[in-house]
Amino acid sequence: VVDGFSPHAVGHRSTLCQREATTTSFDDTNVDTVDVTTTSKEKLFVEWMETDSLEEVPYPGRTLEVKGSIPSYVKGDYIKNGPGAFATRDKSQRFTHAFDGLAKLQKFEIDGSNNQVVFTTKFLDSQLKRGMLDADPPFMPGHLSVGPTDPQIGFFPRLMAGLDVYNTCVNIEDLSSTGTFVANTDATFKTQFDRRTLETIGHSPPPKIEGASPFGLGIFSTAHGKVAKRDGLTYNYVCEQGLETWCHFVRTNADLTHTSIGKVPLNDGKISYVHEVSVTDRYAILCLYPTFVDVAATIRTGSLFPQVTFDP
Repeated sequence: VVDGFSPHAVGHRSTLCQREATTTSFDDTNVDTVDVTTTSKEKLFVEWMETDSLEEVPYPGRTLEVKGSIPSYVKGDYIKNGPGAFATRDKSQRFTHAFDGLAKLQKFEIDGSNNQVVFTTKFLDSQLKRGMLDADPPFMPGHLSVGPTDPQIGFFPRLMAGLDVYNTCVNIEDLSSTGTFVANTDATFKTQFDRRTLETIGHSPPPKIEGASPFGLGIFSTAHGKVAKRDGLTYNYVCEQGLETWCHFVRTNADLTHTSIGKVPLNDGKISYVHEVSVTDRYAILCLYPTFVDVAATIRTGSLFPQVTFDP
């Protein structure tokens, strides 16, 4: 979180020094240097998303050698989330989609006045991480994934594992500016972590939403909630599935409760895949595209993206 920038912009696509449109050249398999002169965002993103790195650098972190010069006005903590490993420790099983990589946080404590960067990185704790990296022998628990696994996990192992989507590897949020930092995905499951140490604090199941049916289950959301300038609260989309299907626009309140401020029925039962929402001073904006998710097939096969279809 760099002074002067919204903490809600911090995520896997953020830049280090936004005012000069530069990015960090950094691979946490080599945690001794950081290059702040590189400008090829596409090259860096591809390299990061294709790299396995099992090394963790615990708090209080490691001071890096800085190549280049950091503007003196940049001071604060830059935190990002993303995949850190794509296979079990023995490489016997692996993911086939980048968004399934094990969630790993990286923190850069930046002091531009001293041209100094201190680096910390840690995997978020989850059933998936413990099975793939800590168990002996390692194994891939039967959780829901974005893409198929290699080899594919059978139906019954996935059934025994239950609905586990706590590998929250896409983005981070400070919920309604309360200092409650969570990692998230396009599911409503969230992982709270300590901003200072990056240690996992706990997991949050799908929220209870005031204004939604007590019998509905809201699983689908977006990883990119938006903060309204007028009240500083976080707004997002949640799809409620039950006897009826509804799309809710949900506000996370300062006490971390959730309120539906508007909803749209899906009379045909088709569930749109929604990437993000928007808010203005007066309006909450939700676009439902003709890109649909087959929920039953997702649960049956264990992977999401093969069950997404475009039907205009």
